[in-house]
Amino acid sequence: MMRYIFASFIFASLVVAAPVAGEWDPELVVRDNFYTLMRRAECSTLQGCHDCVANGCGYSKTDFHCQTKKKDSVNPNLVITATACPHIDQIQGVFPAVNKDASHNPDGKKAGVHTPEVKAEMDRIAGHVFHGDGSTSTTGGRHTSASFEKDNKGAKVTNHNEASHIKEYAGPWLLTTILSQNGSKTVFDSDHYSETDIRNMCSVAIKLRLDDDKAAERLQDYHYSETDIRNMCSVAIKLRLDDDKANAATKGQPKGFVVQSPHGHPVCVETFATGTGSCYPKGTGTPTEPLNHPC
Repeated sequence: MMRYIFASFIFASLVVAAPVAGEWDPELVVRDNFYTLMRRAECSTLQGCHDCVANGCGYSKTDFHCQTKKKDSVNPNLVITATACPHIDQIQGVFPAVNKDASHNPDGKKAGVHTPEVKAEMDRIAGHVFHGDGSTSTTGGRHTSASFEKDNKGAKVTNHNEASHIKEYAGPWLLTTILSQNGSKTVFDSDHYSETDIRNMCSVAIKLRLDDDKAAERLQDYHYSETDIRNMCSVAIKLRLDDDKANAATKGQPKGFVVQSPHGHPVCVETFATGTGSCYPKGTGTPTEPLNHPC
């Protein structure tokens, strides 16, 4: 059986790889096909962009795995040089892998795959970014050089960053009311950025903006976390208990002490133990007494 499979493999290799005309070496064809298969298997076992490209393979910008790159063909969705690996590193850092979880993530998620929230926003704005959808002017959206120049004949590049491949257009025909304050238009150079590149970069920016918005909301809503309040009240309780031991006449009465807050300013925090007991800031003013002193 194995002999039959091997013979079939050799025959198929000869037929597929045989040139249309001219002399050819059957052994060379079989050997090349064998090494191609081995190379494909080797690439798929490599982890990370840097190791992948260092071994002559290509790293996918869409599903983030190493694969064999085809000879004499250009795939804009593959990273094939180390120069582009930091781009992948950031994407995978912002979108980390999610382990499989039977209840919440049955399939898991590879590092680099965009979250549903980010993907939804990117899909929503893609038409505007790439084609100007929803714009009332030909200068709206169209953040690629190809789409902008297509709908703005005669547009002149006034600045071109040759390192990052970002282009800028400016001129009296640009409407400053819908562009930036100086009437300029910046776009990705289509000769150097594929749509996948732009989607990945915009998705990173969207994720970082959403994270920043959430952090700002948390800061606004929770200037004091429960842990902050527990810590400050615990300090005030300890100071009150120490004071009760030293001053029997005032034992059990509500007492306030100066406690340092996590925001750089002290607060007068009062506590008592009778009844329900409680802990709260005593007034809104900044105490003038030193830390740990009554206020």
